This record gives sequence, C-alpha cells and structure tokens, in this order.
Amino acid sequence: MFRNRTLVALAALVLVGGATVWKVTRPDPHAIGPAGEPGAAVYHVAKADVDELEITDPKKGTIDLKKDGAEWKMTAPVADRADQKAVEQALDALDSLKLKQVVAEKPESYDTVGVKDEDVVKIVPKKAGKPLATLLLGKTTNARVEGDPRVFATANLKRYALVKEPKLWRDRTILEMPADSLDHVSIAYPNGQTVVVAKDAPPAAEPDKDGKTPPAPKAPDKWVVKDGQAAIGGAIDETLPGGVGSALARLEADDFVEKPDLPAEGLDKPRTTVTAFAKDGSSKTLLIGKDDAQTSYVMLKDGTRVWKAHKYDADKFPTSPIQWRDKVFLKLDPALVAKFEVEQGKDKTIIARVDDKTWKAIAPADLGELDGQKVTAFLRPAQFVKATRIAEGVDPKAAGLDKPRAVVTFWKKDGSSVKLSIGASKANETTVALSTSKDLYVCTDYSVSGFLKSPKDLKKSNAPTATAK
Repeated sequence: MFRNRTLVALAALVLVGGATVWKVTRPDPHAIGPAGEPGAAVYHVAKADVDELEITDPKKGTIDLKKDGAEWKMTAPVADRADQKAVEQALDALDSLKLKQVVAEKPESYDTVGVKDEDVVKIVPKKAGKPLATLLLGKTTNARVEGDPRVFATANLKRYALVKEPKLWRDRTILEMPADSLDHVSIAYPNGQTVVVAKDAPPAAEPDKDGKTPPAPKAPDKWVVKDGQAAIGGAIDETLPGGVGSALARLEADDFVEKPDLPAEGLDKPRTTVTAFAKDGSSKTLLIGKDDAQTSYVMLKDGTRVWKAHKYDADKFPTSPIQWRDKVFLKLDPALVAKFEVEQGKDKTIIARVDDKTWKAIAPADLGELDGQKVTAFLRPAQFVKATRIAEGVDPKAAGLDKPRAVVTFWKKDGSSVKLSIGASKANETTVALSTSKDLYVCTDYSVSGFLKSPKDLKKSNAPTATAK
C-alpha cells in the first residue's frame, strides 16, 4: 500500500513538473515575436524604403504624398509641394513605431479600445506603388495591422506626426530671408510714404598695441531708420525694425486661398508693400492686404499664390508710418510722485505723500488709514505703459474720452504733472489720452486696469474709517 502511494505521488509530481515546463516554454499567443512565429506582428517600415505615403482620415479625407527625386510632393487632395519636414517626421514616426502586447483579439472589442473601422486613420507607406504595410491607427495609442484581427498597444507612437490637417502637409513657406543675408527693408504705403530700415554696422574695433584688430564682440543686430523719419513724425519704437527683420527670416502661411479674388482680399491695392533686399542685391516683395479675423491675406509680388498669414505675423510690419512711433506713453518713477488724483464719475480720490513710506488721503477725508504697499502697487504700473498701436483717425468722443471712465493725474515732486484719461472699453481695448502727448493710444484693457481703483482698495485691511469733523 505504501508503494502504491509513493507511485501516485511520483506520478503527480511528474504531471505538475510537466505542466510547469509547458507553461513556461509554450509560445505566448499575446507575445510579439519575429514574423512567422506565434504572436508575430506583421508590421515593420524602414524609412529608407518609403517613396509614397497615403494617409486616409475618415473625417479629413485622403492625403497622398510622393517622392519626386529628392523632394516630396503632395498629389492629393491638391497638387502642391509638400512640407519636407512634416514628411520626414512622419517617416521617422513609422520607422520607430513598435507594437507591444495584444489588448484585443476580436472585432467585438474594437469599440472599447478605439479602433473601429470608422474611427481609425489608415496609414499606408509604399515602395514603387506597393504597400509595405497598412497601419490602422486608433483614436489614442492602440493600432491594428490590416489583415490581422488583433489590436496592439504601441510604443514610440508620435501620433501628431501622422495625423494632422491636410494644409499642414503642404509647404506653407511664404518667404525666407535669413538674418545673415538681409541688408535692408523698404516698406511702402498707399499714400506714397516709405520707411526704410537697415542694420546699423557696429563701429570698427580699435587695433591693439601690436596693431592687430581683435574680432568684433557678438552683439544683437541694431536696426536704424535710413529713410522716412519725417513721415514717422516722432521718436521711433526701437523694437520694431528688428521685429521686421525677424519676421522676414521665415514667414509661414496659416492657410491657402485656392481661388484668389485680389480686390476682395485687398491685394490689388495692398495696405503695405514690404521689400526685403539681400546683401547679394536680390530682393523679395511681400504684399499685405485685408484682415480676415485672425489672419491677413498676403502674396508675393509677381506671384499668383495667395495665402492667409497669422495676423500676428502680418502686424509685425507697421500698417502706417505713424505706427513706427514709440508706443511707451507713460514712464513714471513712483518714487518721484508727490500726489495723485483718481476721478471716476462723481468719485474723487486724492492721495498725498507724507514720507517715503507713508501716504494720507486728502479726499475722501473719511477714508481712514492707507496701506503704503497698496498705494505703491497702484503707482507701479505707471513705470512703463505701452500701447498696442497709435490711434489713427479716431474721434475722441467716439472713443469715450469726452466722458472718460477715469482720469488719473500724477504730480511729481518737482511740481510738474501728467494726466491720463481712460476712455471706453471696446473688444478688450481702451483708447487713452495723455496730457503730454498729441497722440491717442490704443491699449489692452489689462494694461490700464490697475488705474481703475476705488478709494477703499488703498485702505489698510480692517482699518477703521476716519470720522469727518
């Protein structure tokens, strides 16, 4: 009997051991192995093998990109030069993509893991017209391979490089004039006025005691006005010429205009004509037309293509000679302020300095004790206030300056004063007037909001209100 029990125990041990070995050594149906083995993923794309890329998005249609010599071109949905960097990024993304573990095996599970037929983006890299593989990319990071029912999690997926708007696959370069090649820029306006800016050559370095001239130190480019100062009519905004130069280094389109209508787009009579001259004598001329919401219509002179550029980029080129003027309209050191007054409707607040840290309220007389830090914080924005543009052809009354929201007057210790009148707010912008300037300025609401304080905003917290006598 003992012998039988021993045999049974040995047999059980053999079975357990065999099962363990089988479990450890059997192929994992969910594993990703070399092609032809169980669990193999039939997907691999080498960047060098691809000469055509077809991408079909169920919501955006089909993009077809083909290599023509050393250059990539788009053949669908329109024929155009492709964005070479965008194509390179896509090929790198396909080359580095890895399929990991299986997350689903049946079509019934596709909805759960985001790879239903109507949701996937179909990506087909080809060589000589023949597909190398067909990747079905889901809504997130899961993917299928056409002909294989399984769904895989992925590694190194750069979805942004493969799924994008059709316009982002097209070459959107309007012009390029690298800073090192740029000599000067001429900007002409419809009234015949022209402003010309150029780099100011740095002074030559003085020879050392041995007669050798040291290399010039690296410094930011300094731009100056060469022509048109009279049309500008005032001190120039020193940041603008350099901004013009940087904008010309590379200007990209936001979108394409497939059927141009030059009069409707303002390009038959452009608001601004920008000509960039290179050091080698060549030039490129950009025409800037009307705005369309947050974009502006642009084209190259003697060209046929019309683009929409970001309005932000188009506005780097001043829209008139006046817009070259310095837009910093208030620079006031708080330490020099002896007294200030804020009028808002019927309310008037007058604050006077007692000493370096202490202030008192002249009006209203019952305001109570002031918080010196709060008063200083009120004055701080006056150190540097810059407008977004000079107001041109603006009726002060229409801008709300006949009945301003607020009038702030600053008196300095030397007895001089400056008055800031803040007009009505419209579309998050405010027109303001300064007593020391002939110009009206358009500012963001935020830049003047600090001056719209009520008297209680300057009191000490929990400070008692003074009793009027």
